[in-house]
Order: sequence, then C-alpha cells, then structure tokens
Amino acid sequence: MNHCVDAFLKEVLGQVKYKKMHPYLAQELNDHIECIKEDLMEEGFSEEEAYKKAVAHMGAPDEIGEGLHKLHKPRMEWSVLLLLLGLVGIGLGTMIAYGEVSGEIYYYSKQMIWILCGLMMLLQIRCFVSYKVLEKYSSLFYLIGIGFLLATYHYGIQVNGVRRWIAIGGVAVQGPVLATPPFIIAYTGYVKKWINKGALGQALLALLTVVPTLICVRMQIVQGICLFITLGAIFIFYLMSDSFKGNRKKVWAWILAFSGMMMGTLIAAIVMVPYRLERIKAWFNPALAPNDEGYFINKIRNICSNASLFGKGEFTDAEEFIIQQYGMTDYTYNFILAYMGKATAFIVALVVGCFIIRCFKSAYKVSDQYGRTLMLGISSLLAIRFIFSMGLSLGVLPFHCTMPLISYSGSAFLCDMAMMGLLLGVYRRKDICPAKLVQKETLCYETISLLSELKRYFLVEDDEEEDFELELKIDKDYALQKSDRELAEMALDILKNSNEVEHVEVKFKENV
Repeated sequence: MNHCVDAFLKEVLGQVKYKKMHPYLAQELNDHIECIKEDLMEEGFSEEEAYKKAVAHMGAPDEIGEGLHKLHKPRMEWSVLLLLLGLVGIGLGTMIAYGEVSGEIYYYSKQMIWILCGLMMLLQIRCFVSYKVLEKYSSLFYLIGIGFLLATYHYGIQVNGVRRWIAIGGVAVQGPVLATPPFIIAYTGYVKKWINKGALGQALLALLTVVPTLICVRMQIVQGICLFITLGAIFIFYLMSDSFKGNRKKVWAWILAFSGMMMGTLIAAIVMVPYRLERIKAWFNPALAPNDEGYFINKIRNICSNASLFGKGEFTDAEEFIIQQYGMTDYTYNFILAYMGKATAFIVALVVGCFIIRCFKSAYKVSDQYGRTLMLGISSLLAIRFIFSMGLSLGVLPFHCTMPLISYSGSAFLCDMAMMGLLLGVYRRKDICPAKLVQKETLCYETISLLSELKRYFLVEDDEEEDFELELKIDKDYALQKSDRELAEMALDILKNSNEVEHVEVKFKENV
C-alpha cells in the first residue's frame, strides 16, 4: 500500500472508535482511492503523484473519520434500557414491601443476586454477541431447545402429574422457559431461509412450530401457548415484510386453518390433564370447586375488587394466605393491588405498556430484516407473558406465569435479561453496515441499488439475491463522471468484499 494512503487511512480510522469496522472501512476507502488514482494516471500523472492527488481529493481525514464514527458507532436504546431498569426496580421494591408484611427477606436477598447476574449477562450479550453469527447456527439452537424440553419431560421434577422443573447443578430451573430463547433465535433464522420456498418451505416451518409447542404444553400450558404465539408472530412479521415474495392471501388462509388445528390441540392438552380441566371449570364457576381451585379464584377476584386506591397495607386471613404463598411468584400483581393500591398497580401497568411499545418501536428502526424480526419476536414473547401474568392476577385468565422482570423467578428472570441483552445488541448494531461507502464533502448522494445495477450488466446466480439490501453511496459529481458499467463494477466489488455475503457468482451477459 502506498505510504500516503497508509497514513491517510490510519488518521481516518483513528477517529472511528468501533474497531471491528476498521477492516471494512479501510477496504472501502482504499478502493475509492484506487479508482480515483486510476483515472488520474490515465490523464498522465505518475503513480506517486496520482496517489497524492487521490488522497487530497478525499478531503480532511479527521473530518472523514468523525463522519464515519457517527455513522458506524454502536447505539444504545436508552428508553428501553431505562424502562427495563424501572421494571426491575419495581420488582425489587415490591419484594421489600413483601418482606415488611411477611417478615420474610428470602425473596429480596435472592433476587438481588439474580439481578446482579442478569445485568452482567445483559451487558455481555449486548456488547459481545453478534446476532448475525447466531443466524448461522439456527439448527444448533433448535436442537438445544428440543434438548431442554426432552430432558425436562423425561427427567424433570414431577408436580401435579407434570414435569416442568429440572435440576441443573443442584438448582431447579424451568425447562420450557430455558428452551424458549433458543427456539426464537432458531425459528427467526429458519423463517428467513424457508418462507420464500413455497408450500414445502412453509410446511416445514409449520412442523418446526408444532413439535416444540406440543412438547411444551404437556409440561407448562402457558409457556406452550406463549411459544406458539411468538413463533407464529415471527412468521407473520416476515410474511408482512418486503422480503416475502409469494401470495399473501393464500398463506393467510393456510395460517387460519393451521391456527384452528393448533387451538384444538391446545384444548385437548387442557382436557387430558385433570387439574387443568378443574381450573377451567372453576374459572367459569368458582362454586363448582369451593375448597380448591374455586377458592383461589374467588379470593383473587375479591382482592381486586376490594383494593383501595392507595393501598390498605393489611389483608384478611384468606388474602394473607394467598399473598404469602404466591405473592412474589404467580400473584405479584395481586400483591401490588392489595398492598399498594390501584393507583400503584395502574402506574406499574403503564410502565409495562411503555416498555413493550418501546421494544416494538425500536425493532422497526433496524433495517436488517433478520435483526428486526428477532427483536419483534422477543418483544412479542414479553408482551404475551405480561398479559398472562396480569390477566391471572385480575381474575380474567385461568392460567398463570411469572411476571417478566418483576416477579421472583431465577431461571425465568435470567432468560428475560438474556433476551433483553440480545434485543439491545441488535439495536446496538442497527447503523453498522460494512457495505456502504460514503464520500466526504457531499450533500447530495447518487444512491444506487446494487442488484438493480448489477442485473443490467450481469447474471446474478445467488439463490438468496432477494435478501440483499446493500447500497453504494458515492459523490454525485464523481458518479456523473463514471459510466453505468463502471458504477456497476464498483458495486460488484463491494458486494464481493462484504462480510454479509458468503458467496456470489456472476456471468457476463452476451451484450457486454
């Protein structure tokens, strides 16, 4: 490399703090300098003179570096992070209040440990795990999820005739909960790969949805329903995106038929397990089981109806029994209603709503289809779990799950924090795209779609060509000096050198 170019690149890259982008930016800048140098040599300049003029043409390296740093620096979604910390703080505050009522500090002390572990996990995943790497290992993550479910199903701790807990290293964890994040990662990659493969690909995606759902509902009905809805949401998000090239009406009809079949399967899973059927009956009519499931449902509804606006700080014997037994796990929102009042419960619901909305909005700021859908899948799972946990506490849903980020739950809390780390990690890289070249001192850009230009001159033989959303951005005046063929060749060079593309083959058209 010419010493002038080398010094220029070092000064430019010294301004870009995200070092993982340095190789790509150096390649892009060097290619651009080479193009200018070749033109200058055709005008009669020597190679050394051409390099010097080409570097001078690029502009001030500190200004270019500052602009590239702003373009490619990692992003933090502060609103999501602050709302996340707010929910964790609400959960911790609720456990402190619970300790004052019950005299039990177990939940508070243990949750502090889970919070510290969860925050470290979140930061590690956000900073060091690339979602693009996860996409390559979709099959491995799917097998990990299946492994968690099968291990729990065969070797888990049996409670009420079902197994949903498994001991790992002496600690009991919920197998279906641990399996859910790997399934989300795997299914997002599978949908991207197979959704445009016609009926065969869509049938395969349906099978990949059915298998974990059926295993999961056998152990934990709510987690199975959450998993099914989340995987279905991931499919629908891809279906409604520009990446889908098929007949949407036909696929929607197929989705409705498939959903009806799965609803029948879920109903069968409820009927076949006696205690679930008893809970459904008691939910419709608590008088049918006044001493068992109906007792709990009556008391839950009474807690909601008798709650004061700002909390009364005391309970009846029956209320105290429910709160002390399940107040920090399944009925956390009930405790907030009864002890802190409807106003506090409303504020908690408002924070939850803002958190979910911000998660969805943040996802739509990500241009990469895989990353965006992964964020939407995580957001959907959290939203569904909040609905179920709060629905049970309000007496409007028969089945329960722990309240994400607020209820006491070791394995579930760590899974939630890991997924939030992944969500924030995707957003962190939303503006990092090594397949863009930006020319300095440019107010107007000539934006060229790589594929549309390449197809004018080359036969592109990559089966996944519709997934490319790369752009070449160059100085408008410079673009006007180049022929369309030269611009297409520049686009092809960037496409070949991009780490987003594993392989591409082209053939010249006969008229070129």
